[in-house]
Amino acid sequence: MNQCANQRWMKADAEMNRLYTEQMSHLDAVHRKRLYASQHAWLGYRDLVCQYETGRRDESGSIWPLTDALCR
Repeated sequence: MNQCANQRWMKADAEMNRLYTEQMSHLDAVHRKRLYASQHAWLGYRDLVCQYETGRRDESGSIWPLTDALCR
């Protein structure tokens, strides 16, 4: 289950990165900077939400890799 969840997350992450790169190629410098800042903030938010929902690795036991990958 851990491996499958991680593979799904990595596939989704790769697709998000592809779309981000594609979008960045269509923007001028000002809008690229804004998109970068918003995505950087979103990633921080996502990581904090997942830490809230799944706990930290060292306090969550063997289920953590699965719940973390599903959250992301």
